[in-house]
Amino acid sequence: MITALQIVIGLMMIRFVVKHLNWIRTRGVSARDVYVIDGDTIGLRRRGRPDERIRISNIDAPETRGIKSLWEGRKGEAAKDALRDMIWLAETIEIVGWGRRDRYGRTLARIAIVAGDRRFDIGKSMISRGHARRWT
Repeated sequence: MITALQIVIGLMMIRFVVKHLNWIRTRGVSARDVYVIDGDTIGLRRRGRPDERIRISNIDAPETRGIKSLWEGRKGEAAKDALRDMIWLAETIEIVGWGRRDRYGRTLARIAIVAGDRRFDIGKSMISRGHARRWT
């Protein structure tokens, strides 16, 4: 006979797997279907449907609109250009952990670039190049 404790433990294990194994929720798209909105947001063209906005979930980049200073505007444009350059070099974009949404309706996901046999996380690259900071 299954006890209530066994059911609770089972549910906790399922929740852990879904939360921490994001590869379950990974989809690949052609880099040609992706465009840059700003330093931490991309757009995904979807044939026959409205475009999807995706917020890169592990970074925060300076804004390009509604800026508070000239410095922020320049940093925001530099981050946008850096993200555009990375996507331009990619063959495939992997959207990892999609499903959640932010308060603006954007999909929250980590983004990885696949170019040849190399794969790298866009967020980590933006942080290491000084165009963004960690965001959780």
